[in-house]
Amino acid sequence: MSVRHHDGSNDGFNEGLVCSLAQPEEAVDLTEAERAALAFADLMASDHLSVTDATFQQLRLHFTDAQLVELCVQIGAFVGFGRINAVLDMVDDLPEEFTRSDQPVTPWGTTPVLHSR
Repeated sequence: MSVRHHDGSNDGFNEGLVCSLAQPEEAVDLTEAERAALAFADLMASDHLSVTDATFQQLRLHFTDAQLVELCVQIGAFVGFGRINAVLDMVDDLPEEFTRSDQPVTPWGTTPVLHSR
């Protein structure tokens, strides 16, 4: 959450949008499809056993079956890589504040953001 890619900044991705991901249901800049995808990603990351047929019924209001498969693959990959990074403590290039285990990595803290090219 502390790294921004240069291309994203060029495309209008800003800190307000990133911080809105903490509470996507309240974000004014997100579409209903984006809110649904983020809610699904949150379930997959935090309580994947609670995903039910009803979850997919709601997602199908916004996505085709092919898009849902792609969404599942992307979420699975990023959740998996995030967990690998966490257990391997891969924070070498992050600001010092993010290398302390007592401080969560979030964009809404006081630590500066890294911009990657």
